[in-house]
Amino acid sequence: MAAVLASSFSAGVRAESDARGDLGLLERFDPVRLRAFDYARMQRLTP
Repeated sequence: MAAVLASSFSAGVRAESDARGDLGLLERFDPVRLRAFDYARMQRLTP
């Protein structure tokens, strides 16, 4: 019901928010502490 009453954000605002989220994720990435894991081989991936 609330979704019907709430207005949507403009496309520009959504795009800006998406870009900020992507940049924030990249800024916080720590390759030493946070490494990808390959579950098929059960080992950490090296950069």
